Amino acid sequence: MDKISGFSDDELLVKILSFLPTKDAVTTSILSKQWKFLWMRVPKLEYDEMSIYSTQFYFRYLFSEEIGYSEIYSIASERCQRMRCFIDKNLPLHSSPVMESLRLKFHNALFQPEDIKLWVDIVVSRCVQELSVDFNPFKEKPDALLPSSLYTCKSLVTLKLRNNILVDVPHVFSLPSLKTLHLERVTYADGESLQRLLSNCSVLEDLLVELCTGDNVRKFDVIIPSLLSLSFEISAGHCAAEGYRIDTPSLKYFKLTDLSKSFSGLIENMPKLEEADITAGHNIKKLLEFCTSVKRLSLLTISLRLLIKPSFVQALTAVYGDDIVFNQLEHLNFRIYGAYWSKLLYWLLIASPKLRNLEFNEIFSRDGAVDTLVRWNQLSSVPQCLLSSLQTFKWSGYNVSVQGKDLATYILGKSCQLKIATISIGQGLNDPQKKLKMETNVKCCFRGSPTCKLEVGDSETYRIASERCQRMRCFIDKNLPLHSSPVMESLRLSFFTEVFQPEDIKLWVEIAISRCAQELSVNFFPKGKRNALLPSSLYTCKSLVTLKLRYNILVDVPHVFSLPSLKTLHLERVTYADGESLQRLLSNCSVLEDLLVELCTGDNVRKFAVIIPSLLSLSFEISAHCAAEGYRIDTPSLKCFKLTDLSKSFSGLIGNMPKLEEADITAGHNIKKLLELVTSVKRLSLHTINIGTEALTAVCGDDIVFNHLEYLKFCICYTYWSKLLYRLLIASPKLRNLEFIEQLSNDGVDTLVCWKRLTSVPQCLLSSLQTFKWSIYNVSVQGKDLATYILEKSCQLKIATISIGQGLNDPQKKLEMETEVKLLFRGSPTCNLVFE
Repeated sequence: MDKISGFSDDELLVKILSFLPTKDAVTTSILSKQWKFLWMRVPKLEYDEMSIYSTQFYFRYLFSEEIGYSEIYSIASERCQRMRCFIDKNLPLHSSPVMESLRLKFHNALFQPEDIKLWVDIVVSRCVQELSVDFNPFKEKPDALLPSSLYTCKSLVTLKLRNNILVDVPHVFSLPSLKTLHLERVTYADGESLQRLLSNCSVLEDLLVELCTGDNVRKFDVIIPSLLSLSFEISAGHCAAEGYRIDTPSLKYFKLTDLSKSFSGLIENMPKLEEADITAGHNIKKLLEFCTSVKRLSLLTISLRLLIKPSFVQALTAVYGDDIVFNQLEHLNFRIYGAYWSKLLYWLLIASPKLRNLEFNEIFSRDGAVDTLVRWNQLSSVPQCLLSSLQTFKWSGYNVSVQGKDLATYILGKSCQLKIATISIGQGLNDPQKKLKMETNVKCCFRGSPTCKLEVGDSETYRIASERCQRMRCFIDKNLPLHSSPVMESLRLSFFTEVFQPEDIKLWVEIAISRCAQELSVNFFPKGKRNALLPSSLYTCKSLVTLKLRYNILVDVPHVFSLPSLKTLHLERVTYADGESLQRLLSNCSVLEDLLVELCTGDNVRKFAVIIPSLLSLSFEISAHCAAEGYRIDTPSLKCFKLTDLSKSFSGLIGNMPKLEEADITAGHNIKKLLELVTSVKRLSLHTINIGTEALTAVCGDDIVFNHLEYLKFCICYTYWSKLLYRLLIASPKLRNLEFIEQLSNDGVDTLVCWKRLTSVPQCLLSSLQTFKWSIYNVSVQGKDLATYILEKSCQLKIATISIGQGLNDPQKKLEMETEVKLLFRGSPTCNLVFE
């Protein structure tokens, strides 16, 4: 940072900041006095509401008002208010003389149309070059009317407007520099606003217009000599538009999505068109007549839900004329959404003598409807492109049809120059056997090209991945030995394909060790490969502070080794050379602070001890079929302990953890012993599995007290849990936060504790419990009774969060239970009930 601050010219720093997201650029203001106001000179600003939320929070917030997330919506509103105030305060003071770009994207109702108008007016006064506004508030809001000064902005090059924006184009306006114009689902002040705007953009090169239900646009013309790219979408439903006219002599790219039923268009002039993407269900012949110059064509036909009637067959004949030829067409992507597509595709093949690449995608195919317009298995004539030019063919689709299989067989059999055929089908089939049978039939069919390579399923993806991995392997091989850093602070390797060899891992690790590596992380999990043996120099590396090994790594610890600086050691599902390797490694790490060990099926570790005075954090996992028999833990400095024991008989001896503050235990046996040794914790997460009723009596003793416990997370995946939880509540007099999670409940009757009939109340409910959260996948009677009991008996409760029924298929049942909980008596008059 000091080196950067040493530059005398702040313009360089401003240039660097302009490449950062606005949120990150603003945070640099705390670095020093020099940086405090630098971000105010950045000519590019982006204020996106999404940037103030995590992804998980945002999706919960999206539905907050509908399902009662009052707390989440309140948090979001507070953040939006701060963001709104921040923009209001800082945008007028922004010191960049020219505003290169401003991007605004808001959904919360706190952002007002007047805010949008004011902020746009400010940047227009700063000669803005790019303006993007996406305003789509969840609550009904009036459209944002942009300032009239926008339509006389001489500097504006790019204008993108989306959703709740009112486009009111004055009769006299001027946008002499505008080259890019995107109008997506905006509202027009009158039926002529769009036409006025398009008629006076003399240098426009990129135009996108999306008309939707409720638009007042009837007809409009796109007559723009300079236009290079045009994307035009007409929605289904009740779009009021009646027609369009396109005259664009310089156009190179054209995309049309016409989901209407009767909208008509006239295309007069597109002689330089190179690429077209058309989605339509009518006027297909007219559209294709003006795309004959293209090299790439993507065509999706929709709404051709034709019945077997003469009138429909006659309509199809009109679609496929013999007077259209695509002399330049090399790539065709033909997508279908319906049953009747064969005649159109056959005609396109005939009309494209130079076609080199064909993609056929069955987005939706009704295999019950028989398409007899073209019978691929009975055709005798062959299109010229199959005989002389077609080199690649790809057949993909969510569902597959008999017609699709017949087409694939025809293409493979008749294509004399075919090099690669890719078959990726049936992702939506419920019957894997049917998919396999269809793939086998295609594999066994005759191929007209002796050099054709057939790739089925994910083979093409695998080939591409392998090529990229090979390039990556060569890059590391070439550059890692030449790396000029004298000290390698960190090397992290994570590989999953068999292109990477165990010998590669060993070599690259050895190079890093020779450069005094401080952190080394290796995740090696290739399919069907032997384990990677790390170099012996690793175990004598004096600089190594962090070592993380995962999956196919062979840990072969020599009898004499030294890792004097090692503080973090993670060993996840690795393989040990012998039964003593793990023990030797743990016995000679004198300053270790963080240890994670995960034992799995096939491990040769039987018993081991963790006796490390310096250890602060220990995570230990034993899989269900692990061969290990026992462990011993003696860690006087330990503060955080996580144990996941999925075995049935594995036994452990925990002798010394006096400073423990947090424990996370997942186990199905020895629970009492484990709890006896974690009584000093402030936070406890307990996930009990495979517990039967006979074992519960021993689990719930009266001699365990958690005098410091403030947070308890109790997770269950069985029926009989009530006695253990009740005992924990009694044993935790200072408990402040309780989270109860039912991951699996079969709604069996748990009679060990009847919450409705309990007369005694744990001390924590009377005096300390402030928050309670109940989260379950399915709703159980016991869970509901517990929630009722907690709400009624907790005198100091402030917030109760109920998240129920994510696994319920019946929304009505979930709603009834939510209503029932809302009406329950609450022992605390200040308790706020929140539903998720």
